[in-house]
Amino acid sequence: PQATFELKLATNLARPSHRRTFDSAIAELQRRLYICMREARYEPFTYVWDLVQARYPERVREARHWRPSDAAAYLVRRYVNAVIYASPNDVSAVVGTTNHAWAALARLEGEGAVATGVPIDGLPGRWIVATT
Repeated sequence: PQATFELKLATNLARPSHRRTFDSAIAELQRRLYICMREARYEPFTYVWDLVQARYPERVREARHWRPSDAAAYLVRRYVNAVIYASPNDVSAVVGTTNHAWAALARLEGEGAVATGVPIDGLPGRWIVATT
């Protein structure tokens, strides 16, 4: 585990002019489930980051037995139930690829868990909506 500033130093991204690059890299590593926040420290304020595999070894072990299509459907179901409605781009960002997103949505729509192409009053476009 390393604090944010330690990571910035280790990657030569500690200067204020590098903040955007560092923040983007941390966000990408989180999206790909390589790292996660382990703790927040308050004196001075910082986050401590760790590898997901080190923080949650049992979950990673379980996940290795999942087919990608099952994992994508599980994530999309959890996500849409949490946010109630989402755009196709939102869902793609959650699972990582458009192909996995659309396959998961087709599966979940067939199960009656989501509805796709739903208009929402006051919002442009069509949405994916939780049905449960």
